[in-house]
Amino acid sequence: MFAVDASHWALAYVISEWLIRVGLVVVVPFRRSPDAARSWLLLGLFLPWPALVLYILIGKATYPRWRRARIAELPDVLRADSSHILSSPAVANDRLPRKYVRTAGLVQRIGHLPLVDGNAVEFLAD
Repeated sequence: MFAVDASHWALAYVISEWLIRVGLVVVVPFRRSPDAARSWLLLGLFLPWPALVLYILIGKATYPRWRRARIAELPDVLRADSSHILSSPAVANDRLPRKYVRTAGLVQRIGHLPLVDGNAVEFLAD
């Protein structure tokens, strides 16, 4: 058998603390307000093991049931709106300048809605 001295345990503890800190930096910011994320990250920075235990017990961000139900309905709503907009004469896919076709395609894939005329941008000084 080999003996593990205190320096090995100390090194293992320090490594585990840093793994917890890095893990919290990756996991915590999603679906949280900036204030809540900052609080969790500060707790994890100064007290990694207690922060991990508290995060496991109470920290997982979940949506309320009503919000999960509304998110589940979203694809159907977007599909209905998209088909309604596609039948509109304002759809601008054929009148789009060639240099914007790829960008418009990306926007359509992300937003799940077609490109329409009548949009304007006004740049403000401040």
